[in-house]
Order: sequence, then C-alpha cells, then structure tokens
Amino acid sequence: KNKDLAFEWYLKSAVTEHKCIHGNNYFRWIEYDNFRNIEEVGKGGFSVVYKISYELDVDVAIKIINDSNKNKQLFLNE
Repeated sequence: KNKDLAFEWYLKSAVTEHKCIHGNNYFRWIEYDNFRNIEEVGKGGFSVVYKISYELDVDVAIKIINDSNKNKQLFLNE
C-alpha cells in the first residue's frame, strides 16, 4: 500500500492541466483515481515502469524516476 501512496504522491506532484508536445510524444494529466490494473513491467537502475489501464481500457506506460534531479538527463536521452 505504501507503494501505491508514493505512486499517487508522485503523480499529483506533477504539473497539472498542462499539455506538452515533444517530438512525436504527447503528455497529458490523468487523474490517479482513473487508473486500473496497475502492474510493474520493468525496473532499472534509475526508474520503474508501470503498465496502467484507464478510461476505455486504454493502456499506458508510466515511468517513475528515482532521484529525478540526478537522473533527469538520462531520462531525456532515453
């Protein structure tokens, strides 16, 4: 349960209601309460990736970065 609370805090700490287009990638805010079927699909040295279903059974990937200030450039390079 602590993992869920930490995950929720991370998502709510992100900037809300902002949309950003970077290359062909599109980012938008999704309320945590709309997530279903949260499943860890990968874990590396600086992040954890989750597969999440929301709305009309749309699957998305969410990446949680450990120590995001330190790993910011690594994430952007990926």
